[in-house]
Amino acid sequence: MRGKTKTEVKDKLRTKHQELAAGIRAPARYTVEQCLNDWLQTLNTQAASTVTGYRITVRHLVELLGSVKLTELKVRDVDFALGTLAKRLSTRSVRLARMILIQAIRNAMVNDLVVRNVADLAAVPTGKAGRPSRSLNLEQALAVLDTAKGE
Repeated sequence: MRGKTKTEVKDKLRTKHQELAAGIRAPARYTVEQCLNDWLQTLNTQAASTVTGYRITVRHLVELLGSVKLTELKVRDVDFALGTLAKRLSTRSVRLARMILIQAIRNAMVNDLVVRNVADLAAVPTGKAGRPSRSLNLEQALAVLDTAKGE
């Protein structure tokens, strides 16, 4: 173990002991990107269009968190990534990104690669407004019905 201080090394060593006791056997360099890609491999029963949408969202997550080791991923890292996504994506897309991250880490938990799911603890920030609705409002719908009454 390496660290700047003796306390930091002791903390890392204590964490390793806890992981070993819990049966965690993650490779030393197992990253969030690998975790997300492993999760994508489990989606063989999903529709192709769904998987395509997930892959696009995974690319956004990999851009922000891909190089982080999964065992070192913190809630603040996830919060930062979701906040960054919220600046350019809709709230629904940010929610989807968080859901994908939660599912991917849950898959890693099932495979004994990580102890806890930090994405579950992250909040979803409000993103950009989505596209405006194309549906009719109440007044417009009533006007259409009134016009169609005679026919």
